[in-house]
Amino acid sequence: MTMLSRTKVTYRLIHRLSNLTQSIQDHKRRTFSKSKLSNASIACIDLLLTNGPKSSGAIAKHIGLTTGATTLLIAKLEEEGFLRRKIDTDDRRKVIVHPVLKKLKQQSADIDTLKQQLISTLDSYSLEEIAIISDFLQKTEALYNGESIGG
Repeated sequence: MTMLSRTKVTYRLIHRLSNLTQSIQDHKRRTFSKSKLSNASIACIDLLLTNGPKSSGAIAKHIGLTTGATTLLIAKLEEEGFLRRKIDTDDRRKVIVHPVLKKLKQQSADIDTLKQQLISTLDSYSLEEIAIISDFLQKTEALYNGESIGG
């Protein structure tokens, strides 16, 4: 591959990443459109539906709020029935936040459907290719989070 074509392909990939980011945001808005939730609320619920229960500190770090603001957000979402807090069985000082799946039934189903579609798409790649894609996405995420990725 010549340098010119590599540059062209690289910039095309960067453009596709930008489009993907927008598509992800659009999907989240569509998934939660009927609930009239704030972007921070959507990010919190989406994190829990996608990755499972988390501590409030992990939620704060993921959505970029202070721990105090996150505590207020969680309390509001708990009051509205979207989340529930449980004491961590391993460390009783810690609280773990869980999504209330009954309240989020449609959103959870939409996310599960998308996960299955992504898995089907990944089935067309070899394990080695998936590892390369995963590595690239992990490094890209680190860059967007202001982290150093090394060589």
